[in-house]
Amino acid sequence: MVVSTIIQGAVLVAAALFDLIYIHHAVILSGASFIPTMMADAARGDVLSVTVIVSDFACVGAIAWIVALKGLPVGRYLALHPVRAPVMLKWLGIMVAYVLLTSGAASLLHVDFGGAVMGDLLTGSRWPFLFWIAVVLAAPAFEEALFRGFLFRGFEASFLRSWGTIVLTSALWAGLHIQYNLYGIGFIAGMGILLGIARARTGSLIVTLVLHAGLNFAETVVFMLFGA
Repeated sequence: MVVSTIIQGAVLVAAALFDLIYIHHAVILSGASFIPTMMADAARGDVLSVTVIVSDFACVGAIAWIVALKGLPVGRYLALHPVRAPVMLKWLGIMVAYVLLTSGAASLLHVDFGGAVMGDLLTGSRWPFLFWIAVVLAAPAFEEALFRGFLFRGFEASFLRSWGTIVLTSALWAGLHIQYNLYGIGFIAGMGILLGIARARTGSLIVTLVLHAGLNFAETVVFMLFGA
Protein backbone atom coordinates (compact mmCIF):
# COMPACT_ATOMS: atom_id res chain seq x y z
CA MET A 1 0.00 0.00 0.00
CA VAL A 2 2.89 2.35 0.73
CA VAL A 3 4.39 1.66 -2.71
CA SER A 4 0.98 2.28 -4.32
CA THR A 5 0.57 5.61 -2.50
CA ILE A 6 4.06 6.79 -3.45
CA ILE A 7 3.60 5.90 -7.13
CA GLN A 8 0.16 7.50 -7.30
CA GLY A 9 1.59 10.66 -5.75
CA ALA A 10 4.43 10.69 -8.27
CA VAL A 11 2.00 10.33 -11.19
CA LEU A 12 -0.15 13.20 -9.88
CA VAL A 13 2.93 15.41 -9.50
CA ALA A 14 3.99 14.58 -13.07
CA ALA A 15 0.49 15.36 -14.36
CA ALA A 16 0.43 18.71 -12.54
CA LEU A 17 3.86 19.64 -13.93
CA PHE A 18 2.73 18.71 -17.44
CA ASP A 19 -0.40 20.85 -17.10
CA LEU A 20 1.47 23.87 -15.79
CA ILE A 21 4.44 23.78 -18.14
CA TYR A 22 3.07 22.40 -21.42
CA ILE A 23 -0.60 23.40 -21.25
CA HIS A 24 -0.67 26.59 -19.19
CA HIS A 25 2.92 27.57 -20.09
CA ALA A 26 3.72 28.51 -16.50
CA VAL A 27 7.38 29.45 -16.28
CA ILE A 28 7.55 29.84 -12.51
CA LEU A 29 6.15 27.07 -10.37
CA SER A 30 4.80 27.97 -6.96
CA GLY A 31 2.70 26.29 -4.33
CA ALA A 32 -0.12 28.70 -5.15
CA SER A 33 -0.35 27.30 -8.67
CA PHE A 34 1.06 23.79 -8.34
CA ILE A 35 -1.02 22.43 -5.45
CA PRO A 36 -4.44 23.53 -6.85
CA THR A 37 -3.45 22.08 -10.23
CA MET A 38 -2.47 18.75 -8.68
CA MET A 39 -5.72 18.61 -6.68
CA ALA A 40 -7.73 19.35 -9.83
CA ASP A 41 -5.87 16.62 -11.71
CA ALA A 42 -6.63 14.15 -8.91
CA ALA A 43 -10.35 14.68 -9.57
CA ARG A 44 -10.05 14.08 -13.33
CA GLY A 45 -11.10 10.65 -14.50
CA ASP A 46 -8.29 10.25 -17.00
CA VAL A 47 -5.53 11.27 -14.61
CA LEU A 48 -6.88 9.11 -11.79
CA SER A 49 -7.23 6.14 -14.15
CA VAL A 50 -3.61 6.50 -15.23
CA THR A 51 -2.43 6.70 -11.60
CA VAL A 52 -4.35 3.52 -10.79
CA ILE A 53 -3.03 1.68 -13.84
CA VAL A 54 0.60 2.65 -13.24
CA SER A 55 0.60 2.16 -9.47
CA ASP A 56 -1.42 -1.07 -9.39
CA PHE A 57 0.57 -2.88 -12.07
CA ALA A 58 3.79 -1.62 -10.46
CA CYS A 59 2.63 -3.02 -7.12
CA VAL A 60 1.83 -6.39 -8.71
CA GLY A 61 5.41 -6.42 -9.96
CA ALA A 62 6.66 -5.45 -6.50
CA ILE A 63 4.70 -8.31 -4.90
CA ALA A 64 6.14 -10.79 -7.40
CA TRP A 65 9.63 -9.38 -6.75
CA ILE A 66 9.26 -9.78 -2.98
CA VAL A 67 8.14 -13.38 -3.39
CA ALA A 68 11.00 -14.09 -5.79
CA LEU A 69 13.49 -12.59 -3.29
CA LYS A 70 12.38 -15.25 -0.84
CA GLY A 71 13.43 -17.86 -3.38
CA LEU A 72 9.84 -19.05 -3.84
CA PRO A 73 8.02 -19.77 -7.12
CA VAL A 74 5.79 -16.73 -7.67
CA GLY A 75 2.99 -18.64 -9.36
CA ARG A 76 2.83 -21.27 -6.64
CA TYR A 77 3.08 -18.81 -3.75
CA LEU A 78 0.31 -16.61 -5.13
CA ALA A 79 -1.80 -19.67 -6.03
CA LEU A 80 -1.98 -18.91 -9.75
CA HIS A 81 -3.44 -22.33 -10.47
CA PRO A 82 -5.97 -22.92 -13.27
CA VAL A 83 -9.30 -24.51 -12.45
CA ARG A 84 -11.82 -26.49 -14.49
CA ALA A 85 -14.61 -24.59 -16.24
CA PRO A 86 -17.40 -26.08 -14.06
CA VAL A 87 -15.63 -24.82 -10.93
CA MET A 88 -15.31 -21.33 -12.36
CA LEU A 89 -18.95 -21.29 -13.46
CA LYS A 90 -20.06 -22.44 -10.01
CA TRP A 91 -18.35 -19.52 -8.30
CA LEU A 92 -19.55 -17.07 -10.93
CA GLY A 93 -23.07 -18.26 -10.21
CA ILE A 94 -22.58 -17.81 -6.47
CA MET A 95 -21.30 -14.28 -7.05
CA VAL A 96 -24.27 -13.42 -9.28
CA ALA A 97 -26.65 -14.70 -6.60
CA TYR A 98 -24.90 -12.56 -3.97
CA VAL A 99 -25.06 -9.45 -6.16
CA LEU A 100 -28.74 -9.98 -6.96
CA LEU A 101 -29.57 -10.55 -3.28
CA THR A 102 -27.74 -7.45 -2.04
CA SER A 103 -28.98 -5.29 -4.92
CA GLY A 104 -32.54 -6.43 -4.26
CA ALA A 105 -32.18 -5.61 -0.58
CA ALA A 106 -30.79 -2.18 -1.47
CA SER A 107 -33.79 -1.51 -3.71
CA LEU A 108 -36.26 -2.53 -1.00
CA LEU A 109 -34.51 -0.35 1.57
CA HIS A 110 -34.12 2.53 -0.91
CA VAL A 111 -30.39 2.85 -0.36
CA ASP A 112 -27.54 2.97 -2.84
CA PHE A 113 -23.95 1.85 -2.69
CA GLY A 114 -22.50 5.37 -2.78
CA GLY A 115 -20.73 4.74 -6.06
CA ALA A 116 -21.59 8.09 -7.60
CA VAL A 117 -17.96 9.19 -7.31
CA MET A 118 -16.81 6.35 -9.56
CA GLY A 119 -19.61 7.15 -11.99
CA ASP A 120 -18.52 10.78 -12.12
CA LEU A 121 -14.97 9.69 -12.92
CA LEU A 122 -16.23 7.55 -15.79
CA THR A 123 -18.48 10.22 -17.29
CA GLY A 124 -15.76 12.83 -16.79
CA SER A 125 -13.13 10.80 -18.63
CA ARG A 126 -12.01 11.99 -22.03
CA TRP A 127 -10.69 8.51 -22.80
CA PRO A 128 -13.07 6.01 -21.09
CA PHE A 129 -10.89 3.06 -22.12
CA LEU A 130 -8.39 4.16 -19.45
CA PHE A 131 -11.12 3.88 -16.83
CA TRP A 132 -11.99 0.38 -18.09
CA ILE A 133 -8.36 -0.74 -17.89
CA ALA A 134 -8.01 0.69 -14.38
CA VAL A 135 -11.24 -0.79 -13.01
CA VAL A 136 -11.46 -4.12 -14.84
CA LEU A 137 -7.77 -5.07 -15.12
CA ALA A 138 -5.41 -3.05 -12.92
CA ALA A 139 -7.44 -2.82 -9.72
CA PRO A 140 -8.45 -6.52 -9.59
CA ALA A 141 -4.89 -7.61 -10.44
CA PHE A 142 -3.33 -5.60 -7.60
CA GLU A 143 -6.03 -6.14 -4.99
CA GLU A 144 -6.26 -9.89 -5.56
CA ALA A 145 -2.48 -10.31 -5.69
CA LEU A 146 -2.23 -8.46 -2.38
CA PHE A 147 -5.27 -9.56 -0.37
CA ARG A 148 -6.13 -13.04 -1.68
CA GLY A 149 -2.58 -13.80 -2.80
CA PHE A 150 0.33 -12.41 -0.78
CA LEU A 151 -1.45 -11.59 2.50
CA PHE A 152 -3.76 -14.61 2.32
CA ARG A 153 -0.81 -17.00 2.05
CA GLY A 154 1.01 -15.40 4.99
CA PHE A 155 -2.02 -15.05 7.29
CA GLU A 156 -3.26 -18.56 6.57
CA ALA A 157 0.05 -19.98 7.75
CA SER A 158 -0.38 -18.18 11.09
CA PHE A 159 -2.74 -18.84 14.00
CA LEU A 160 -5.53 -17.22 11.96
CA ARG A 161 -5.88 -20.24 9.71
CA SER A 162 -8.37 -20.10 6.84
CA TRP A 163 -11.43 -18.49 8.44
CA GLY A 164 -9.49 -15.86 10.34
CA THR A 165 -7.62 -15.03 7.16
CA ILE A 166 -10.85 -14.76 5.16
CA VAL A 167 -12.35 -12.34 7.67
CA LEU A 168 -9.19 -10.23 8.09
CA THR A 169 -8.42 -9.88 4.38
CA SER A 170 -12.07 -9.03 3.73
CA ALA A 171 -12.00 -6.27 6.37
CA LEU A 172 -8.71 -4.86 5.04
CA TRP A 173 -10.01 -4.92 1.47
CA ALA A 174 -13.28 -3.21 2.43
CA GLY A 175 -11.34 -0.53 4.31
CA LEU A 176 -9.54 0.30 1.08
CA HIS A 177 -12.81 1.43 -0.56
CA ILE A 178 -13.58 4.56 1.43
CA GLN A 179 -15.14 6.22 -1.64
CA TYR A 180 -18.34 4.26 -0.95
CA ASN A 181 -20.92 4.74 1.80
CA LEU A 182 -21.43 2.30 4.69
CA TYR A 183 -23.79 0.09 2.70
CA GLY A 184 -21.31 -0.03 -0.17
CA ILE A 185 -18.44 -0.88 2.16
CA GLY A 186 -20.61 -3.59 3.74
CA PHE A 187 -21.30 -5.00 0.28
CA ILE A 188 -17.57 -5.05 -0.46
CA ALA A 189 -16.84 -6.74 2.89
CA GLY A 190 -19.38 -9.43 2.05
CA MET A 191 -17.87 -9.81 -1.40
CA GLY A 192 -14.47 -10.14 0.28
CA ILE A 193 -15.79 -13.01 2.38
CA LEU A 194 -17.09 -14.70 -0.77
CA LEU A 195 -13.77 -14.21 -2.58
CA GLY A 196 -11.86 -15.48 0.44
CA ILE A 197 -13.98 -18.63 0.61
CA ALA A 198 -13.49 -19.16 -3.12
CA ARG A 199 -9.73 -18.76 -2.67
CA ALA A 200 -9.66 -21.22 0.23
CA ARG A 201 -11.92 -23.82 -1.39
CA THR A 202 -10.36 -23.80 -4.86
CA GLY A 203 -6.79 -22.98 -3.87
CA SER A 204 -6.65 -20.67 -6.88
CA LEU A 205 -6.18 -16.93 -7.15
CA ILE A 206 -7.30 -17.11 -10.78
CA VAL A 207 -10.86 -17.76 -9.59
CA THR A 208 -10.92 -14.61 -7.47
CA LEU A 209 -9.27 -12.60 -10.24
CA VAL A 210 -12.01 -13.60 -12.70
CA LEU A 211 -14.78 -12.95 -10.16
CA HIS A 212 -13.38 -9.54 -9.18
CA ALA A 213 -12.80 -8.43 -12.77
CA GLY A 214 -16.22 -9.74 -13.81
CA LEU A 215 -17.94 -7.83 -11.00
CA ASN A 216 -16.19 -4.57 -11.89
CA PHE A 217 -16.97 -5.08 -15.58
CA ALA A 218 -20.66 -5.72 -14.90
CA GLU A 219 -20.97 -2.74 -12.56
CA THR A 220 -19.39 -0.42 -15.14
CA VAL A 221 -21.71 -1.71 -17.88
CA VAL A 222 -24.76 -1.21 -15.65
CA PHE A 223 -23.70 2.34 -14.90
CA MET A 224 -23.17 3.14 -18.57
CA LEU A 225 -26.57 1.71 -19.48
CA PHE A 226 -28.67 2.95 -16.59
CA GLY A 227 -26.57 5.64 -14.94
CA ALA A 228 -26.75 3.93 -11.52
